[in-house]
Amino acid sequence: MNENDKQQQDGIFSEYANAVYFDATAWDLSMTFGRTVLRTPQQERQEMEWTTAITIPWSQAKLMAYYLLINLARPGNLWVTGGLRAWSE
Repeated sequence: MNENDKQQQDGIFSEYANAVYFDATAWDLSMTFGRTVLRTPQQERQEMEWTTAITIPWSQAKLMAYYLLINLARPGNLWVTGGLRAWSE
C-alpha cells in the first residue's frame, strides 16, 4: 500500500492496525499503531511494522476510554482468535 492509497478524498488518512504500543507521560498518552508482518519459512517469528503514532492529552484519553467502554458494553459477542498472544521484542 503506497501513501496515495491511504489518503481518502477528504484528506483523512485511513490505516489498518492490529497492534498498539502505549507510552505514557505525566502530560499525555502516546499510541503507536502497527500490524503484524506475516511470517515466512525463513523467519523465526512474526515481526511488527509500526506505521502511525498519535499523542493525545490525558483528558482526551479518558474520554476515549469512556466511549470505548460504552461501545464494548453493548449486547453481543466480542470474538477474539484463540491464537492471540502479546507481542514482545
